[in-house]
Amino acid sequence: DCVVIQKALTTDKHIDGPFGTYELNKSLYYKTSNQQVLNLGRIRIASSLGIPCIHVGASDTNGTPSLVWRGAFKGTDFYGVGSTRAVGSAAINLVSCSQIEFNLRATGFYEGVSVTGACYANTFNSLTLVQNTYGLGDRTATADLQGSVFIGGRIEQNKEEGVRCASVNITFVGTVIEG
Repeated sequence: DCVVIQKALTTDKHIDGPFGTYELNKSLYYKTSNQQVLNLGRIRIASSLGIPCIHVGASDTNGTPSLVWRGAFKGTDFYGVGSTRAVGSAAINLVSCSQIEFNLRATGFYEGVSVTGACYANTFNSLTLVQNTYGLGDRTATADLQGSVFIGGRIEQNKEEGVRCASVNITFVGTVIEG
């Protein structure tokens, strides 16, 4: 499943499905601006691997930033499989992105959404981050999620904190946040 999805992510074309359940054994890289990734269904990965399902704005396995802007990632549920949530496991790792619209669910990871780079003016609609160690996390305390807005959604039932992020310019509108 990794090879097929990664190939689609490098076509510079919009992706709409097919809706299904995809099993990953390595991270994917979403690095194309103006690309919409819609309705993939479920993506599963062993959270014990300690890697994100998808790096947004990373161009290679070293995490080299490649700004992704004006895109969308919607209609996908991410599941970390297993009882071990290794540091580094995440549904999505935000490396370098701007003006991306996200609508997703993340369950069973160390961080539902991790932030490890400069990411500006993104929109999170009905984001659901439940039963992770941290819902939204910035392990480095130096990453930036400035000017982003969270509209609706739930960040709750996480083991430690719902939101652990150093960014000060984030807006939550109608988002349920626990912890």
